[in-house]
Amino acid sequence: MKDTLKTFGDIIIDLTIYLVFGFLALNLLGAVLVSNAMAAEQLTYEEQVVALTILGEARGEKAVVWNGKTVGDLKHLFKSPSAPYAIRLAKAMCKGHKLVQAFTGGADHYCTLNTHNYWTRKAKPVKIIGNHKFYKLN
Repeated sequence: MKDTLKTFGDIIIDLTIYLVFGFLALNLLGAVLVSNAMAAEQLTYEEQVVALTILGEARGEKAVVWNGKTVGDLKHLFKSPSAPYAIRLAKAMCKGHKLVQAFTGGADHYCTLNTHNYWTRKAKPVKIIGNHKFYKLN
């Protein structure tokens, strides 16, 4: 009987420890999400559009980010772990900072390998990275 009570007591202690750590982890996650949301609210409209475009495009090869959607429709993307980076990048771009484009061969346009837009027909890619072709058109 003592062994059973001891085992039961150990289970209660373990359960309490798991609950405390779980509660702390949820609070930490909540703080990060609230921080991202608060940072998103401090953006200008242009910064929001740029940040949401970055976040949406980063989600997948075949995603069409805007496709008739509004900023309000896409605000859930600010909950992404990548949101702080996208926000910093959007703010810098909207302030006129230029991105280093050497990695993409100085490209100013890109699309997936399977895309054949009117603007890709007469142009030759300057770089291919993964599933994307990069073009310098301007």
